[in-house]
Amino acid sequence: MAFDAGMLSAVICEIRTTALGARIEKITQPEKDEIVLQMRSFEGGKRLLIHAGAGNSRMGFTSIQKENPASPPMFCMLLRKHLSGAKLSDVEQLGFERVAKLTFETRDEMGFSCRRYLIAEIMGKYSNLVFTDEKGKILAVLRPVDFSTSSRRQLLPGMSYEMPPSQDKVDPVCESREAFTAKYAQATQGKSCQQWITATYLGISSTVAREIVYLACGHIDGTVESCDVDALWRAFDGVMARIRHMDFAPTLYFEGDRPVEYAFLPLTQYSDALTLYSATAGEVLDHFFRTKDKEARVKQHAADILHILTNAQSRLHKKLEAQRSELADCERGSEYKRLGDLITANLYLLHRGMHEAVLTDYEDYCEQSGSYGQCTVALDHRLTPAAKAQAYYKKYNKSKPAKQELTRQIALGEQ
Repeated sequence: MAFDAGMLSAVICEIRTTALGARIEKITQPEKDEIVLQMRSFEGGKRLLIHAGAGNSRMGFTSIQKENPASPPMFCMLLRKHLSGAKLSDVEQLGFERVAKLTFETRDEMGFSCRRYLIAEIMGKYSNLVFTDEKGKILAVLRPVDFSTSSRRQLLPGMSYEMPPSQDKVDPVCESREAFTAKYAQATQGKSCQQWITATYLGISSTVAREIVYLACGHIDGTVESCDVDALWRAFDGVMARIRHMDFAPTLYFEGDRPVEYAFLPLTQYSDALTLYSATAGEVLDHFFRTKDKEARVKQHAADILHILTNAQSRLHKKLEAQRSELADCERGSEYKRLGDLITANLYLLHRGMHEAVLTDYEDYCEQSGSYGQCTVALDHRLTPAAKAQAYYKKYNKSKPAKQELTRQIALGEQ
């Protein structure tokens, strides 16, 4: 399940209940897209994690300890400069979007009281963290967005912060029965109720939409024409009432030891085969993403190892191909000696500048014709005939030990 606006509401409710007024003791950035704010309140120490990665974006209290890099990234250092010792005075959800705004009371470089804002956009692959001053001027961005990345909305230091572009969807928390019924009457026949809900209303994940349909129809496959609008409204309004009244019950579902789903309310759509675990929002997210993060790390490490092995295998194949070619050349050792002998025996016929010559082979005697054989020998016009003969002898002498070493190296490479 994706981290939806309802789950963000549950997390913000938890923060407001337990951490308002807390002082920031330490800021770390264990991963390139993850910030941890360690704070101290009357209820003890809390660690607020904000993950703005594409895969497991979320926000919530965590107890998971991660190793921090030896050199903190620039974004982390800037947050430390402005927020070390700051007090968390407020946290709010902007509309019913997956955007949280954390307000900190701190002091500027001159020692005057001021406010700073950390805005967490928990929106899947578009997730980001933006740090602004009290006028909304962007001081830093975890992942800057310029014109080459997006023509609709840019996030760069010095610019004024603006909310993400509207999705032309309705805030479900403020929806009335009459407006809901009117929109439902215009829905496309044959379309599933779950798809209609997620396409019409902001911040509702597919899991919560299926739960609404299940509460109304008794199954999750209800279509627009098969689902009673009054029953659907009652289920829809019941879920939204939980958010309005902050009646959250963060729940995690396991299949064996593996977490498979979570939500800010119990999910009646799942069978008894799944084990239910209810806790705080932070604990639910910790349990769910501990496994997800581990799987992602293992997958990344496996990809890295596979990349290393593939490159090593490719290099070995090229090396073996070159060694086999060189070994085949070594098999011609006796031929090189024969060519050197031919040139030496016919030196009086040769001179520098010749490219090839037809020479008499005194070892190839034909008794029937009573004549010696002829052999065409390639010459290097840059060398004297004697130097060319020495070059052939040198190749002959190198071929003997090279053959033994290449045979050994090829066996090692194949192994």
